[in-house]
Amino acid sequence: MRVTDFEGSWLYGPKAFAEITGRKKLWAGPSRAVDWLQTCSRRRSCPLCGEDATRRLFAAPGGVYERCGVCGMVYVPLVPTEADLEQFYRSAPEPQQWAKVVQINRIENMLDRRKFWWALDRAGWQDPRAGRLLDVGCSTGTLLSVADAMKGSKPGLALVGVEPNDSARGTAQEFVSGGTFLRRLDLVDGYFDLVSLWEVVEHVLDPVQMLRDAVAHLARHRGATLMVCVPNINSLAARLLHESAPMFGPGHVNMFSPDTLRSAILEALPGAKITMTSIISWSKEIRNWMNLTGPFEENDPQDMGEEFDPEAICKENLEGYKLVAWARA
Repeated sequence: MRVTDFEGSWLYGPKAFAEITGRKKLWAGPSRAVDWLQTCSRRRSCPLCGEDATRRLFAAPGGVYERCGVCGMVYVPLVPTEADLEQFYRSAPEPQQWAKVVQINRIENMLDRRKFWWALDRAGWQDPRAGRLLDVGCSTGTLLSVADAMKGSKPGLALVGVEPNDSARGTAQEFVSGGTFLRRLDLVDGYFDLVSLWEVVEHVLDPVQMLRDAVAHLARHRGATLMVCVPNINSLAARLLHESAPMFGPGHVNMFSPDTLRSAILEALPGAKITMTSIISWSKEIRNWMNLTGPFEENDPQDMGEEFDPEAICKENLEGYKLVAWARA
């Protein structure tokens, strides 16, 4: 499968894809950061190494982003309390609109299903011995639905999702027959052949502890896999657009590179064998930006050379918009 098979802006054009999925309206909203920034009152040290020696990068809707001078982790030092963060994801407008509008959009759902099929296949989910999957931060349940379809709803399949957003969790319960859905990870019982955290650890105050808590539910057999997806701070989009890239939005308090993501996973799963790639090239949005238009203002931007080939950006250079890692003990 090519990386462009599930990259909406490549298939439909940046402007059309952002509009039909609701992304453009969400990202362009004038009050996008208000609810989030009002909750950010507590300062934390580096969430990866614990040091407090940073260099300021820029201010964005998600806050002021800084880079740790010890380990290189990029993060937001001013964050909400745990209680305020939980309340934000349960009721603030941005996560609510993402769950209610973007993720249930027909085009978005089709592309997400392709993407999750590819990721689950890489994770070994098609192995006949794999039958228990825990998806932490399952949102509306698309990944679990795809996992169910890949197995043909076979007897004995265990699909468990954790999702703090009540609306998204309710949708998942309707969407995935036979799935079990819980509000918190500490309510999960048992061990799983595959544990997924898809776009989760960028949102939490202690990403290493979140990974440890997830790894605690990973089965102790050869082949059990931890799958993690995060925005990529080393992506071509982030390096060119800086604070104008939507990845620096409310709630994204930890921004990983391939090196820092690997370090975080190894803290939680020492000695793990990790494979990693990147997805979502954002090549057309970058071309728009370099043509002095906004990233979502054109559908067919001027071609600017082979260096913007999506396969090269994502697979060869790990410069795609998101990183995906599979870790086996």
